[in-house]
Amino acid sequence: MPAKRYLMTGMTPNPGGVEAYIMNLVRHIDPDKVRFDYLSNFEEPIAYEQELRAMGADIIRLPGRRKHPIGHQTAYRKFFKKAGERYDGIYCNLLSLANIDDLIYAKKNHIKRIIAHAHNSNDTGWDFMGIRKHLHQTHQKELNQYAEKLFACSDLAGRFMFGENTDFAVIHNAIDAERFCFSLEKRKKIREQLRIPPGTQVYGTIGRLEEQKNPGFILDIFRYLHEKETECRFIHVGDGSLRGELEKKIREYGLEKAYLITGAVSDTSDYYQAMDAFIFPSLYEGLPVALIEAQTADLPCFLTDTISDETKIVDANYHKIPLSGGAQTWAEKILETCGSDGKHKAHNAPEAAAERRDVSGRVKAAGYDIAQMAKQVEEYLYYG
Repeated sequence: MPAKRYLMTGMTPNPGGVEAYIMNLVRHIDPDKVRFDYLSNFEEPIAYEQELRAMGADIIRLPGRRKHPIGHQTAYRKFFKKAGERYDGIYCNLLSLANIDDLIYAKKNHIKRIIAHAHNSNDTGWDFMGIRKHLHQTHQKELNQYAEKLFACSDLAGRFMFGENTDFAVIHNAIDAERFCFSLEKRKKIREQLRIPPGTQVYGTIGRLEEQKNPGFILDIFRYLHEKETECRFIHVGDGSLRGELEKKIREYGLEKAYLITGAVSDTSDYYQAMDAFIFPSLYEGLPVALIEAQTADLPCFLTDTISDETKIVDANYHKIPLSGGAQTWAEKILETCGSDGKHKAHNAPEAAAERRDVSGRVKAAGYDIAQMAKQVEEYLYYG
């Protein structure tokens, strides 16, 4: 059979968790069986656009719904009228059901295979007078009219997105585990690039600078850490709408030299090597790929207690803390566990860093192997 062609939605200009999932998937799917084009509502390039084009993908840009509501509807109708002839299916990556236009238009225009994939376990998007929540709940009841297959990155995300008693398949946000295994050579290289002195304790996180990821709280945690360990540093890999606000707060705290924001990064794997602990106090998550990557790098991880235990791979490195305890409680727990004088020891000296283990086998056994996951999705997309 010839290759099937799918329209993929969910890519944005910011390389976050959904974008990472999509790229991990499409890099490992056989292009002789399945090919993808990408539907975007953004004027600027989407994340990884150059690489996607090199794979033979088309990027279809349509006017944004908020900026150009009339133009958006007109362009969508026109595009989807012919989409049924071109595409074998549509793969919709969703953070909420407040807007399911892609699913509705696909169904109306006879796209045969329609997939909805849940990537969130809550939603704090703009919501005027509860309209967004109402739309999500309404569309949840209507979803089976449009989607043929439901995927979810975790059980928690599936129940939030599709409802408690809905049949969906869990497709974990899998990774290429070998890329994230600890490397002393990579650690030295990235620390030199970031001008971090040898022996420095480095805390870090990877995530968009948006409300869901709780960046202000992360900074407050580091402020307490820095009071106890004045030479420590923080690496914040990511970008987003809250960057200006966070940078202002960094200046107010006098942490300009200690707290580094890298901006958007297409390959985050080396940054985990530079860290000694991973801090992840998100307000909510579907299944955070960054947390899987951090555990693969054998980093002690400190995370919100509401994140699904489906993410637990390395028990000794997995530390849940309630947000209600406040930033100081988080800092105290982190210092107790892996501060410079803590029992975990901070892997900052070369001999200590060498003790970080290769846990890629555990990651694969837990169901996070990209090769296995991509094969599972490929078979469904190609054979049905």
